[in-house]
Amino acid sequence: MKKKLTALFLSLFLALFIAAPGWTGTFDALPQWPDSDLYGVVNLDKPHEIVQRFVESHLFRTIVSLVPEAAIADSWLRQFPVTSASVAFGYGEKGFSLQGAIQFTDAKKEILARMAEGKGQEGDVDALLNNPMPGQLILAPTEGSTYAVISDGMALVLASVEKDMVLIGFTPEDIAAARGAHCR
Repeated sequence: MKKKLTALFLSLFLALFIAAPGWTGTFDALPQWPDSDLYGVVNLDKPHEIVQRFVESHLFRTIVSLVPEAAIADSWLRQFPVTSASVAFGYGEKGFSLQGAIQFTDAKKEILARMAEGKGQEGDVDALLNNPMPGQLILAPTEGSTYAVISDGMALVLASVEKDMVLIGFTPEDIAAARGAHCR
């Protein structure tokens, strides 16, 4: 029994050090949180591939055949543009906080470049997400290349483009923390 536990521990240890250097992309854009804060982290690598597997599943095809309205979701999910996404959220001494980063397919580089220059347009969020029902999310400039993503007149998050990813947060400080982590 002791040999099995030792082998398991050693395997996990080696896997961690072999896999850890491969954890790049959006996860690296998340800043460190103090141990005293209550927070959670979500990291999705290649969510577009996961979505494609789901769309091809028997369960999803059955749902689409039974619920005609699901055809909209089917067409949207088949062209899902997010290649990596990471979010840290929680509560600390300054209140609630959110920092995140999202990478998109190469087809979205033109929109990202325009947003990075501070020339984002109202429909860019819909275009980035291939939204099948445009107009639900509005991109409103705030300062420089930072924008508010608005739905029904309420700002949901702030967004800014840094290199090849969209950084998100509740406050300008959240965006700055994500930007600082991404550029380190």
